[in-house]
Amino acid sequence: MKSLLLFVFLITTTLSFSQEATHFTIKDKKTTITFELENKATAIELYKETKFRFIVKNIDPKMVTLVGRGIRIQSNENAMDTNSIQCTTTVDEEAVVDGNYQILFNYKNGNEFKTYRFLIPVKR
Repeated sequence: MKSLLLFVFLITTTLSFSQEATHFTIKDKKTTITFELENKATAIELYKETKFRFIVKNIDPKMVTLVGRGIRIQSNENAMDTNSIQCTTTVDEEAVVDGNYQILFNYKNGNEFKTYRFLIPVKR
Protein backbone atom coordinates (compact mmCIF):
# COMPACT_ATOMS: atom_id res chain seq x y z
CA MET A 1 0.00 0.00 0.00
CA LYS A 2 2.88 2.39 0.81
CA SER A 3 4.35 1.76 -2.64
CA LEU A 4 1.02 2.56 -4.28
CA LEU A 5 0.67 5.79 -2.31
CA LEU A 6 4.24 6.76 -3.15
CA PHE A 7 3.60 6.08 -6.84
CA VAL A 8 0.39 8.15 -6.82
CA PHE A 9 2.21 10.96 -5.00
CA LEU A 10 5.04 10.97 -7.54
CA ILE A 11 2.61 11.03 -10.44
CA THR A 12 0.56 13.89 -9.00
CA THR A 13 3.44 16.03 -7.77
CA THR A 14 3.31 19.40 -9.45
CA LEU A 15 6.58 20.44 -10.95
CA SER A 16 7.87 22.95 -13.39
CA PHE A 17 10.13 21.75 -16.20
CA SER A 18 11.92 24.17 -18.45
CA GLN A 19 14.35 23.37 -21.22
CA GLU A 20 16.82 26.07 -22.04
CA ALA A 21 19.44 26.04 -24.77
CA THR A 22 22.22 24.58 -22.62
CA HIS A 23 20.62 23.04 -19.55
CA PHE A 24 17.48 21.43 -18.16
CA THR A 25 15.93 22.57 -14.87
CA ILE A 26 13.23 21.10 -12.64
CA LYS A 27 11.78 23.23 -9.83
CA ASP A 28 9.50 21.77 -7.18
CA LYS A 29 8.56 23.88 -4.17
CA LYS A 30 11.89 24.73 -2.50
CA THR A 31 14.10 22.34 -4.48
CA THR A 32 15.81 22.90 -7.81
CA ILE A 33 17.65 20.36 -9.97
CA THR A 34 19.64 21.54 -12.99
CA PHE A 35 21.25 19.22 -15.54
CA GLU A 36 24.15 20.80 -17.40
CA LEU A 37 26.31 19.30 -20.15
CA GLU A 38 30.04 19.98 -20.41
CA ASN A 39 30.98 23.06 -22.43
CA LYS A 40 27.33 24.18 -22.46
CA ALA A 41 26.50 21.67 -25.22
CA THR A 42 22.85 21.17 -26.17
CA ALA A 43 22.96 17.40 -26.78
CA ILE A 44 24.95 14.28 -25.92
CA GLU A 45 27.04 12.89 -28.78
CA LEU A 46 26.65 9.21 -29.59
CA TYR A 47 29.68 7.02 -28.70
CA LYS A 48 31.62 9.95 -27.23
CA GLU A 49 32.43 10.26 -23.52
CA THR A 50 30.37 13.14 -22.18
CA LYS A 51 30.83 15.01 -18.92
CA PHE A 52 27.83 16.52 -17.21
CA ARG A 53 26.68 17.62 -13.80
CA PHE A 54 23.59 18.05 -11.71
CA ILE A 55 23.41 21.24 -9.66
CA VAL A 56 21.01 20.90 -6.74
CA LYS A 57 19.41 23.40 -4.38
CA ASN A 58 17.93 22.29 -1.04
CA ILE A 59 18.86 18.65 -1.74
CA ASP A 60 21.67 16.76 -0.01
CA PRO A 61 23.80 15.30 -2.85
CA LYS A 62 24.58 12.32 -0.60
CA MET A 63 20.88 11.39 -0.68
CA VAL A 64 20.74 11.27 -4.50
CA THR A 65 20.82 8.21 -6.73
CA LEU A 66 21.13 8.38 -10.50
CA VAL A 67 19.95 5.68 -12.88
CA GLY A 68 21.04 5.64 -16.49
CA ARG A 69 22.95 3.33 -18.79
CA GLY A 70 26.72 3.83 -18.36
CA ILE A 71 26.61 6.70 -15.85
CA ARG A 72 29.73 7.06 -13.71
CA ILE A 73 29.66 9.47 -10.79
CA GLN A 74 32.97 11.27 -10.38
CA SER A 75 34.58 12.00 -7.03
CA ASN A 76 33.48 15.37 -5.69
CA GLU A 77 35.82 15.48 -2.66
CA ASN A 78 38.01 18.34 -3.87
CA ALA A 79 35.29 20.28 -5.65
CA MET A 80 34.57 23.82 -4.54
CA ASP A 81 30.85 23.38 -5.27
CA THR A 82 29.33 20.90 -2.82
CA ASN A 83 25.89 21.30 -4.42
CA SER A 84 26.80 19.54 -7.64
CA ILE A 85 27.18 15.95 -8.76
CA GLN A 86 29.80 15.42 -11.48
CA CYS A 87 29.24 12.51 -13.90
CA THR A 88 30.38 10.99 -17.18
CA THR A 89 28.74 8.63 -19.65
CA THR A 90 29.22 7.22 -23.11
CA VAL A 91 25.89 6.77 -24.83
CA ASP A 92 25.45 3.92 -27.32
CA GLU A 93 22.54 3.05 -29.64
CA GLU A 94 20.89 0.80 -27.02
CA ALA A 95 20.63 3.71 -24.56
CA VAL A 96 18.77 5.97 -27.00
CA VAL A 97 14.96 5.93 -26.99
CA ASP A 98 13.11 8.26 -29.37
CA GLY A 99 16.28 10.33 -29.84
CA ASN A 100 16.84 10.86 -26.12
CA TYR A 101 19.02 9.49 -23.32
CA GLN A 102 17.08 8.95 -20.10
CA ILE A 103 18.43 9.66 -16.62
CA LEU A 104 16.35 9.03 -13.51
CA PHE A 105 17.20 11.38 -10.64
CA ASN A 106 16.02 10.01 -7.27
CA TYR A 107 16.44 11.60 -3.87
CA LYS A 108 15.20 11.40 -0.30
CA ASN A 109 14.31 14.54 1.62
CA GLY A 110 13.19 13.67 5.14
CA ASN A 111 10.46 11.03 4.76
CA GLU A 112 9.77 12.02 1.17
CA PHE A 113 11.12 10.14 -1.88
CA LYS A 114 11.09 11.86 -5.26
CA THR A 115 11.96 10.70 -8.75
CA TYR A 116 12.40 12.86 -11.83
CA ARG A 117 13.16 11.80 -15.38
CA PHE A 118 15.49 13.81 -17.59
CA LEU A 119 15.32 13.15 -21.35
CA ILE A 120 18.51 14.49 -22.89
CA PRO A 121 18.73 14.92 -26.69
CA VAL A 122 21.30 12.72 -28.44
CA LYS A 123 23.22 13.91 -31.50
CA ARG A 124 23.97 11.09 -33.95
